[in-house]
Amino acid sequence: MATFRLAELRKAFADHKGVARGNKFKVVITGAPVSIPEDLQLMCETVSLPTRSAATNELSMYGPVQSFPYRFTYTEASLNFYLTEDFAIKKMFDTWQEKIVHPVSGNLGYFDEYKCQIRIKKYPSNAIDTDVTSDYGVDLIDAWPSIVGEVALGHSLGGDSLKLPVTFQFRKWHSTSSTSSTVQVTDD
Repeated sequence: MATFRLAELRKAFADHKGVARGNKFKVVITGAPVSIPEDLQLMCETVSLPTRSAATNELSMYGPVQSFPYRFTYTEASLNFYLTEDFAIKKMFDTWQEKIVHPVSGNLGYFDEYKCQIRIKKYPSNAIDTDVTSDYGVDLIDAWPSIVGEVALGHSLGGDSLKLPVTFQFRKWHSTSSTSSTVQVTDD
């Protein structure tokens, strides 16, 4: 019977540099069709590392149904930005979306003219600035803002900071980690 030993749990976390914290990160958008303010990365309040899942087909051959993967699928990426009094970030994303679909004519823009790359980097908990190497990172390839969310205004909000949720579609993502672990499988 296995027993729980707190010392072993502490050692396991210590061997892997402790528990990961999510408050030190940077988001950099490059190749956008609009001028991206350099301080945009500072205004990003939250971002989630994106999901990747295997799409499967079921196959039944003389027994129980079995699923087999045939490609990866990707979900959207959600970012939340603090808004400044001049609404510069909201105006920038509005302009970007107008390059995707013209607001009056409805004409579609060329994909190559509105896509971008988004790099998300997560830094160690003890990092003082972003000059250190990140723990983990991903690049979102061929990203574009599909949803520029609502900004709630209200008398009861008082002094709350306004935030802008932006949802990006993207083709795929890949890891930009400086180290990647590999697992060797042997036939025993």
